Amino acid sequence: MSKIASMWVYPWDLVDETPTAVVARAQELGLNELSIAVIYHAARVLLPHNGRRRLWYAEPGAAYFHPDIQLAYGPLYPPVSGLVSRRDLLQEVVVAARKADLRIAFWVIGVNNAALGKANPIFTLKTAFGDNLIDYLCPSSEVTQRYLLALLTDLTNRYAPDAFFLESFSYQGWESPFQLDIANIPIGPLARFLLGLCFCPACLRQAKKQKVEIYPLHKWVRDTLTKAFEGELGPELEAEIMASLPDQAGGLAGAWFDMRRAVITGMYRELAGTIGQKGPALRLELFAEPEDLWKHGIDLAALSAVLDSAYLRCYADSPEKVFTRWQNYTELINPGWQRICGLRVGHGWLNSAEAVKTSLVTLMNAGAEGICFYNYGLMTKRQLSWVQQAVAASSDNNGPT
Repeated sequence: MSKIASMWVYPWDLVDETPTAVVARAQELGLNELSIAVIYHAARVLLPHNGRRRLWYAEPGAAYFHPDIQLAYGPLYPPVSGLVSRRDLLQEVVVAARKADLRIAFWVIGVNNAALGKANPIFTLKTAFGDNLIDYLCPSSEVTQRYLLALLTDLTNRYAPDAFFLESFSYQGWESPFQLDIANIPIGPLARFLLGLCFCPACLRQAKKQKVEIYPLHKWVRDTLTKAFEGELGPELEAEIMASLPDQAGGLAGAWFDMRRAVITGMYRELAGTIGQKGPALRLELFAEPEDLWKHGIDLAALSAVLDSAYLRCYADSPEKVFTRWQNYTELINPGWQRICGLRVGHGWLNSAEAVKTSLVTLMNAGAEGICFYNYGLMTKRQLSWVQQAVAASSDNNGPT
């Protein structure tokens, strides 16, 4: 199979430029795949080359299709975007792409859904203090897992995409980049991680199944956070605790992390068993730094028996740093996996034609099976031309065709 040259596209770009025009532009750029956001989180987006508008506010947690109410979404039925109230936008772009012989991938945001979390806080992450983090659904919940399975099943049955980019299909945490955090104390890495540890009813049930003692760990997390808030730990002690987290609370923290890894591995096993058999590749998005994947319940060794494709977030501001990120990920993942690398083009990232070209050619020569560029609507016309030059150069080096 040819190597993949893909690009993420927002639904509002399709509405403003028409699916046919975006597909035609993708062909001009030398791409052989488009990845369409089908459910997305809140965002304020600047659109530098859009001819209709230059600013868009994404609807929190909105679906850009009409979910089938006959499927087992349960209470987590996503709100439908006003952009598709009277049309099937995904069907339009799928038809246009197939006519142009372009592959179609769907970019799916999973547990990061503030709309569903606000409406259903019982299924969200819950801190050790009992507060709900409504930005994120908890993967431990069977309701959450049924929702994610229904979402992918619905999209597969209706549109038959070639692949899914699966973003936030794992435990998330304290960080919420889509709203203003107000705090009058420093929150270090240890406190940030412990604040995002979930102790919701579903996590407690999972722990009981795994015979993990809950209450001593729960108390240790609360007590440690309280000391961190009061400034009683200090940077050195916090770093020491962070470095030995699995051993904390008499080893219960490590057992808790094992439980989370088992939950995520089991969830992907079910998704792969149901969706993978129908054809679409499931691309595990590795958005976290390689050394931090465990914090999200990602066990790459266990997932090697379940999945066969991964997205590596190689965002950096130079080809050298891009390649370093590639190496850091590939040292950990199954060498037999299809490896799709993400590159970000623009200010603060790869900001010249040469940087984009060198990064792409280097990755393809190193064994990457594909590239996905972030993001069509965010780029200027000049930046899109850099992508075009880079894809052409990589094709000359046996890259995407």
